[in-house]
Amino acid sequence: MDRDGQNEESTGDIVQHPRNDEDLRKQDEVEMQTEMVEPAVDGDRLEELLAMGFGRSRAVRALHFSAGGVEDAVTWLADHEDDRDLDEPLLVPKTGDKADAASRLTPEEARKIANEMLERARKKKQEEEKKMEIEREKERLRTGREMAEAKKKLEEQEWKRAIEARRREKLEDSKARAEIREKLAADRRERRIKMGLPPEESLEEQAPNENDALTAGKAPSGGPVHRSTVTTIANPLRDTLVLLKKACGGDQNAVNIAFRTLLAYCSNLLQHPSQEKFRKIHLSNAAFQARVGSLQGGKEFLELCGFCLAPDGSALVLPEDRLDESKIQAAYVELQKAMSNPFFGTL
Repeated sequence: MDRDGQNEESTGDIVQHPRNDEDLRKQDEVEMQTEMVEPAVDGDRLEELLAMGFGRSRAVRALHFSAGGVEDAVTWLADHEDDRDLDEPLLVPKTGDKADAASRLTPEEARKIANEMLERARKKKQEEEKKMEIEREKERLRTGREMAEAKKKLEEQEWKRAIEARRREKLEDSKARAEIREKLAADRRERRIKMGLPPEESLEEQAPNENDALTAGKAPSGGPVHRSTVTTIANPLRDTLVLLKKACGGDQNAVNIAFRTLLAYCSNLLQHPSQEKFRKIHLSNAAFQARVGSLQGGKEFLELCGFCLAPDGSALVLPEDRLDESKIQAAYVELQKAMSNPFFGTL
C-alpha cells in the first residue's frame, strides 16, 4: 500500500465522514420508535370536565396545558376554541417518573400562569367591547346624520308644496274674484234695466266714487280729474255701511235686510221726492228699529242723506228744501255696491 493509503488508515480514528442518507433514515426510525402516550392529568379534574360535557381530548389538552384547576382549564378551552387539533388525542413522548415530575409546574407557578391568562382574557374582552362601542357610536352618528338630512329634505319639500299651493290659491282667488265682479256687473246692469235706468252708470253716478277716479288719474269721460266735481259724501256713506254690517255681528241675513231697507228709502225718495210720507221715518216703528234704527251706522247713514231729528224727537225727517237728489243718488249707488260685493267690509 502506498504512503497516501497508509496515511488514510492511520488517521481513520479521528476523521469523521459526512453522514449519508442511510444514517439519517436510521436516526428517524429510532426517533419514531419513541413511545408516545397521553399525558398524565389529575383524574378528578378530568372527570369533572367530562361531566361538564367536554370531550376527553379537549379535557386532557386543557388540563395538560393550563396546569391548573378546572376553572383554568375551562378558560384555556375558551381561548383555544378555534384550534384545529383541539379534538385530536394529545400524545407526548413517554418519560421516566423523575423527568415527568421535573417537567410539572409548582402550584404557585400554575396559579401565576392562570392569573396571567385570565388577565389577558379580561383585557381582550375589554378591547372587544371598546371596539364595539366605537362602532355603535359611529352607527349612531351616521343614523343621526341620515335622519337630519331626511328631515331637512322633507321640510324643503313641504315648503315648496306650501308655496305652490299658495300660488295656485292666489290664481284661483283672482279668477274667482274676476268671475264675481263680472257677475255683479251683469246683475247690476240687469237691475238698472228693470228700474228703468240705463244699463251703465252715468257720470253723475260715477262721481261719488272719488277714490277710483283719483287712482285712475282720469275722469270717467277720459279727461283729467277736477276735484271740484268729485263729491266727498261717498266715503262717509261707505264707512257708515261698514259700521252697520259689523253691528249685525256676522249675521249676513240681518245685513241684507238692513241694506234693503235703506235702499227702499233711497228709491222712494228718488221716485217720489215730493211726497212727505217718504221723507219721514217714525222712530216708534218697530220694523225700522229692528232692521236699522237700533244698529250703529243706520241712523248715521240716513243723516248723511239729509235726514234730521224732528223737533219733538219722534221721527227722522227730510225737509223738502233740504232734499239733495245727488246725495240720495250717491247713497243708492253705495248701497248697491255694498250689496253686490260679497267682500264688502272685510277687505
